[in-house]
Amino acid sequence: MARSKEERAAFHATLRGMAERAEVEHADEVAALAAILGNYSMRNAALIWAQCPDASAVAGFHDWRKAGRVVRKGEKGLAILAPMARKRDDGEEGTALAGFRVVYVFDVSQTEAITEEVAA
Repeated sequence: MARSKEERAAFHATLRGMAERAEVEHADEVAALAAILGNYSMRNAALIWAQCPDASAVAGFHDWRKAGRVVRKGEKGLAILAPMARKRDDGEEGTALAGFRVVYVFDVSQTEAITEEVAA
């Protein structure tokens, strides 16, 4: 189920507040996970965090290109699970979940700004 930007922001603020109130040993790590949760499911945020605990801004290869950044050569992607859709069998309009596949995303620390040298 998709969440609105406002719902994600509220959830992020709640999680950050819980970490601060609990004064947990790893409050910074919980806050980093909360930042990732703004755009990804709990499962994918946990996968990202397990592979790169310092991740702060995560996007796919083409999304980084659109944002004016390029993934540095040799960087390894962070594996997450993306839903696959298929046409519904029951005659209803729309799509149904067909399963999940592995896709790769990259943290901003794995990218650099596109310059004329990089673009060439």
